[in-house]
Amino acid sequence: MLLSAWTKVVSSWSDKLQPLPTKSSRADLLEMLFSLQRMLEGQKQRRAFLSVDIVKSSEMKQASSELEVEHSFQQFHRWLEGVVTKHGGQIHSVAGDGKMGMFVDDVEAVKAALELQGDIHQFNATKNLLPIPFQIRCGISAGNVPVEGVKLIGQIHIHVLDRAANLQKKARHRGIVIGGEVAGSALTLLSAVSPLPDSPNGQVAFEWRPENDFSSEVT
Repeated sequence: MLLSAWTKVVSSWSDKLQPLPTKSSRADLLEMLFSLQRMLEGQKQRRAFLSVDIVKSSEMKQASSELEVEHSFQQFHRWLEGVVTKHGGQIHSVAGDGKMGMFVDDVEAVKAALELQGDIHQFNATKNLLPIPFQIRCGISAGNVPVEGVKLIGQIHIHVLDRAANLQKKARHRGIVIGGEVAGSALTLLSAVSPLPDSPNGQVAFEWRPENDFSSEVT
């Protein structure tokens, strides 16, 4: 990892770095290496990530005609992307029917997740042509990620994104699982949360469910 970082930064900053002496000491090389590491760390900024996936999407696709499925899923993704964009997020497609949103503000990521879960019934009533309603799971993580020179979320490859996806997989339908690293100001938007008992990698996480939902199903 350090060698890869060294190679990339030296290439992009070659015009700013002084040539190394022919015989550099180990101490000189270590100082250069950690100087470059500090440069890389300085390019990171805090971002929040919202992972969204559809519950039992394969069953939904088998229950209707291809045209109804195509139309309904297109409508769903358009609606989802609209909510993410409304809250200042950038959307990216992941495996299957999953989506990942990146937000500058933790609060906006939580607001987007709450809006998605709160309005999913309205979407089903007005846009979904399938006999099976859309239900979604959401997971939210946050952390520092490299953003300099990054135009698309798909160009970021770091564990914070994986954590959002792993948290989402732990959520029950209609639920939101939030990493403990998410800002307290964002967590306070949720009316009631409970600790997630089997959090990925043992890291603190919380689960939110709608107040009128008593299902214990995990999907």
